[in-house]
Amino acid sequence: SEPVLTTWPPLALTDPLPAPPAPPPPTTAELALFTAVVDDEDVLAIEPCYRKGLATLDCRDPMSYIKSNEKLQRVWRPFITNLGGAYVGLGADQSYSFIAEARSQWAWIFDYDPQVVRLHQLIHLLLASSATRGAFVDAFAPAQRKATRAALAAALAERPAERRALDETFRNLADRLHQHYQAEARDKPLAQGFGWLRTDAAFAYVRDLVRQGRVRVVKGNMLNDRTLPRIAAAARALGVPVRIYYPSNAEESWRLTPQYRANVAGLPFDERSVILRTQISRRFRDDEAESYWHYIVHGARDAQRRIAWPGITNVTQFMHDRLATDVELLSVIRLPARTVSEAATLGALGAP
Repeated sequence: SEPVLTTWPPLALTDPLPAPPAPPPPTTAELALFTAVVDDEDVLAIEPCYRKGLATLDCRDPMSYIKSNEKLQRVWRPFITNLGGAYVGLGADQSYSFIAEARSQWAWIFDYDPQVVRLHQLIHLLLASSATRGAFVDAFAPAQRKATRAALAAALAERPAERRALDETFRNLADRLHQHYQAEARDKPLAQGFGWLRTDAAFAYVRDLVRQGRVRVVKGNMLNDRTLPRIAAAARALGVPVRIYYPSNAEESWRLTPQYRANVAGLPFDERSVILRTQISRRFRDDEAESYWHYIVHGARDAQRRIAWPGITNVTQFMHDRLATDVELLSVIRLPARTVSEAATLGALGAP
């Protein structure tokens, strides 16, 4: 049912969902529908922009973000806990934290940076042989790297081109990734237990989902008529709503195009679905803030309706309807507070 959008608190906080059970291994038919989303090889032809940090409609950021610089993603936690459904997003390993928290049943991760795609492939191969999060982190440790490279070579023995590419990726990134994953695995009070490497349960959920083949990583461009439409078609074929769409800060890099509007409008959201995005803006933070990012949770169906309006030319315009929260760097935009059926029942009872 369509949500009724009110002020506060939203449905996610007043009626949190129970944890969905861990999904069973998918059937052959389900996997065929899921894996119908294939690589868009055209992303390899996208030229890098002339400086780091810049991305436009015609070029990609030349910097590879092998770890997220959005350090306060934990503020999204109350809005995604136990959402289930499908996850669609870009970026490096932060996607796995969202998947673990939401207990997503299916996940499509896409990126137009070939190195980020290779990083995901590397993660998936190592998850196949890592019984614990400690073992996964140790695979990047200096003392273990020779054995890790040998294991990767064996796993990719029949795919020599991919073997060479992933071996190079591992050798180039192992130091940085080991430090990053060690930090992510530590119990930090500020993290509040959020993160796919933070707890054994979160790691096990992601590992099992990957082992079952329920997480797919593809080369993809959110702006064209391939990646997001293919994901939308696959989700519909599986009968699963996309409960989280995470474009990070990519959307604010360009004016909304007709194709991107259609891509967002085509995703099968429901009344629980949210879009998680970040924006850089001094307007919504002071100079002493913990992060230069502002964190936003947007009701996905509302975003679909309004992204079709010609007057909306950039996602920053959605911020006119934001509600501030008790977290300085977090805003919510038109989240559902109750469904139409709930509103009708309450109205019949004389409730507001």
